[in-house]
Amino acid sequence: MIDARRRALTGTRSGPRRPPVTLQAPVTLHAAVTTFRSAAALLGLLSLVACSGGAEAPTQTEGRSAAVKPAKRTGAVNDTGGFCELAHPASGAEARGFAWPVEQALPDGSTPSAKLATDRWTYVNVWATWCRPCVEEFGLLARWDAALQKEGRPIDLQMLSIDKVEDKDALARRLATGLPGHARWLRSEEDFGPFLDALGVDRTAAIPIHALVDPQGHLRCVRVGAISPQDYAAVKSILAGG
Repeated sequence: MIDARRRALTGTRSGPRRPPVTLQAPVTLHAAVTTFRSAAALLGLLSLVACSGGAEAPTQTEGRSAAVKPAKRTGAVNDTGGFCELAHPASGAEARGFAWPVEQALPDGSTPSAKLATDRWTYVNVWATWCRPCVEEFGLLARWDAALQKEGRPIDLQMLSIDKVEDKDALARRLATGLPGHARWLRSEEDFGPFLDALGVDRTAAIPIHALVDPQGHLRCVRVGAISPQDYAAVKSILAGG
């Protein structure tokens, strides 16, 4: 396909050269014009085929789009805005419970509770001090938390750090400046893989990761990647419709 486009732009073609056209005398004006138009039409057709790259281009484009973001599973959660990359129902064979990974005490020595809220949804944010997109969305998460509280849809915002033990000082400094939610700390890197498995996410997934857990403890929605202000309506819809 690339070679075809290159040939179309440079005006060169592969294969044997066509012998030059020899006009036999006498040639009438009408015959000359007809010959010229035929040659021009042929060149235009060849250029069109070369630029299109053949019939395989649409198939490749559709396949690439499908690989970037899987089709949303309908009926699992009230995700009208396409926020969730993975969605699970609240009951049935495909329902998936949520449990915290193995954790360690925070730098100040405190240990968060493993119990999930039963009177509201739990919003899980997976982050790290060295993850710039994670830190940059803290302000947005804080505004979402306040707005949902005001609209009667409070959440329990839990912030799970995956910083390593050697990053304890950096984590302590970040916690001292404040987080938009309750801090948690993964025990070790070895515990992260099984946690991603439980979320249904590939072990090579990047952070931030967002997960929504309903009051019954079911994992309902998972999103990999940063959020934007435009996602608020979709999140509110999920919390309202379940």
